[in-house]
Amino acid sequence: MRLSKLFGRTLRDDPAEAEIISHRLLQRAGFIKPLASGIYTQMPLGWRVSKKIMDIFRLEMDALGCQEMAMPVINPGEIWKETGRWDSVGPALVKWKDRNQRDMALAMTHEESLSDILKTELESYKQLPILVYHIQTKVRDEPRPRGGLIRVREFIMKDAYSVHTDQADIDLFYPDMVQAYRNIYATCDLETVEVEADSGMMGGSGSHEFMVLSENGEDTVFISSDGEYAANAERAEFDKGAPPQEEMGEIEEVYTPNCKPSPRWPTFWACRKPAPSKPSFTSPKMKQRISSSPLFGATCKLTRSSWATRLACATGWLPTRRLRPWGPRPATLRPLA
Repeated sequence: MRLSKLFGRTLRDDPAEAEIISHRLLQRAGFIKPLASGIYTQMPLGWRVSKKIMDIFRLEMDALGCQEMAMPVINPGEIWKETGRWDSVGPALVKWKDRNQRDMALAMTHEESLSDILKTELESYKQLPILVYHIQTKVRDEPRPRGGLIRVREFIMKDAYSVHTDQADIDLFYPDMVQAYRNIYATCDLETVEVEADSGMMGGSGSHEFMVLSENGEDTVFISSDGEYAANAERAEFDKGAPPQEEMGEIEEVYTPNCKPSPRWPTFWACRKPAPSKPSFTSPKMKQRISSSPLFGATCKLTRSSWATRLACATGWLPTRRLRPWGPRPATLRPLA
């Protein structure tokens, strides 16, 4: 198709509401058009890109033996109440009553829908494992949509579901799914970081996220200096270790001329600094890099900012001599004239 026939126009200047570079370029190139806050229309160019990404997902999921299906966006409130998430999810779940005063919801995920299907379709353990996925519109009432397509209220999500006979079968299948996602991001030429994550409202004993490092991101991720451990801020576990133990030296008197007690002591003599130590992580595997600091502890390089965390310096000993006793200064006696 010729560009002159393409529906949608490009923009000369950046949109006033665009915050980040991807948001500005997508709108200026005519890939997306805003309809409301957090709601966008995918124009022909944007939809063409989306379909190519969906095809990459389908290729990897089909190779795993997953079957594609399509579950409805509109859900009856009963299936959400059965799982207890009708109230626990909070205001992000869009709810309303239909004309017959029945509770309804716009699905933000489809565990409830699949569970309801399994009530009638799953009759024997011999049918397991069941591997299905779908690519569907999701709706979440985000409190503050931002960053173009970074945080929106309506979006397209691919989600996959599997049902197994026991935990051992899940553990056998899970690495295959992880590898499928690695292949997807490699095909899209995206450099990602695999991190341990909090399962959140989805539940489960374990969760991993594939993060793309960006200055415009909102999550905080920790990565060990050797790259073997990565986790987001909610899940990260680390231990700085015990400081080295030193024997107390001999107590000695120190002459402190013109130096009042307490406030000026640290500046009068040099504090003995503890030997630097690297943080040791309690988990075998952590979007921040943690490296050893030459002085007191660990330096955290964050995606949006960086700072140094220092340990307090302690002398380990105190002088035994004081210039005057603690308490009020004694009065000066003068002879009478």
